[in-house]
Amino acid sequence: MMKWLSRIVQFLVPTWKSRIGYYSEPDYTDNAFYMYKYILMHRDNVTHVWIASDKDTAQRIKRDFENYNCGEHTLVVLPRKSIYSFLCMLSCGTIFYSHTVYRYLKPTTARVLVNLWHGMPIKRIGVLDNARKLENIPYGSRFVASTVFFQYIISSVFKVDVRDVVLCEQPRCEVLKGNIFPDISRDLVSSYFSAANKKIVIWLPSFRDKYNSVHSPSFLDDLDEDMLNFLNFEAGMSNTIVIVKLHKNDSLNNDSRVWSFDNVLLLKSSEWEKAGMQLYDLVSLSDGIMSDVSSIIIDCLGTAKPIGLVGYDAESYQRGLLFPYRLVEGQRECYTLSDRESVAAYFQAVSSGEMAIPPDDIARELLVNQSAVNGCEIILSSVNL
Repeated sequence: MMKWLSRIVQFLVPTWKSRIGYYSEPDYTDNAFYMYKYILMHRDNVTHVWIASDKDTAQRIKRDFENYNCGEHTLVVLPRKSIYSFLCMLSCGTIFYSHTVYRYLKPTTARVLVNLWHGMPIKRIGVLDNARKLENIPYGSRFVASTVFFQYIISSVFKVDVRDVVLCEQPRCEVLKGNIFPDISRDLVSSYFSAANKKIVIWLPSFRDKYNSVHSPSFLDDLDEDMLNFLNFEAGMSNTIVIVKLHKNDSLNNDSRVWSFDNVLLLKSSEWEKAGMQLYDLVSLSDGIMSDVSSIIIDCLGTAKPIGLVGYDAESYQRGLLFPYRLVEGQRECYTLSDRESVAAYFQAVSSGEMAIPPDDIARELLVNQSAVNGCEIILSSVNL
């Protein structure tokens, strides 16, 4: 009943092309944020409607809007659980989001929903994730993929026509390419993490689903026994700080064990929220990244940042991958960290800024967007903005 009532209301509420809505999880982050920021810089006379569940984040959105000196733009920030908020989103001609904002909100001929999913996936997601409930699959009238290969993956995992998947870079990747400026500086990052005159590596381990496990797993379960010691030692030898930024659902966020590594810092979700930084701002200012199967690996291919591949175990990773991992391992930026020698080689690349691996990448065109055209502009053109 509620579903059909909602659909009727959606057709009755008029839309305005100059009103754009945004939603992300967590609030005010990722592709939706960078799309918003780009529009502020390159479009005029737009009313921006942000949905924010957290009151502190809502205030932050308002402060940032004032600091951006946005001219003729207008900002509206609303809580998610409100009928008025739902109606305001219905009035938006275009809505950019990373996750489903309202379950029954659907595209219409007058309302375009642009699904800016958070990354080009390596692991199984959407329809191809066997543990996923089909009713929770995000929908949209437009999707985004960075290469033709990923166009067909995105089409498959969200069960949409490949013609509705726009071929371009994601908005968050534009800050990595220098087309959107970060809100923070390298000096601020160095000061915040006590990393003055040091190289900075961001480690983003992916979230482990519990599935049938008795305990809640974390990325530590897939690390060799001595790997953290190797990483800590070689980071120190190369004058580098490694910042482990936990996923918000990682079980280590609630772990009380003492983290005793001087050069590898563990940043829990609560601490990250206090920092008040955008993740990709931080990544853009870093000297290298580390991960296992996170989409940030795909994003950083082509950015000249050394990528350390660590913590992926094909036998224990239950979710499964969408394509062979060797396609990732074969890219020139990637170093598979399996022992002390490989860890030392990776930190040498971070320290020198030079890749030691020859450019004989496997199927690079499948994974890397090599276009110089701004992805945000392509997305806006696809929805006539």
